[in-house]
Amino acid sequence: MTKASVLNAGPGKSCGNRGAWVLVATILGSSLAFIDSTVVNVALPAMQSGLGATIKQAQWVVESYALFLAALLLMLRLFLQHTRGKLCKVSVMFTLTL
Repeated sequence: MTKASVLNAGPGKSCGNRGAWVLVATILGSSLAFIDSTVVNVALPAMQSGLGATIKQAQWVVESYALFLAALLLMLRLFLQHTRGKLCKVSVMFTLTL
């Protein structure tokens, strides 16, 4: 599919299977975020007992982790805007090889 045909695609016109790949990437990204938060919550009792923290202090670990991931995603988006997505293809290939 040429760049012109993608730009000329309007309502009722097909852009190929690009929408399917966007959907797959969105679902995978959401799933990974859910799995990350689940892992942190499962490990929370062990971290709490190992560090001798209260439940309020342990909750800060979960909130800090979620905040860090959100900030990391924003910074990654800015970086990818400047590299025009070239790094994104490399990182997807790297992730798939793991």
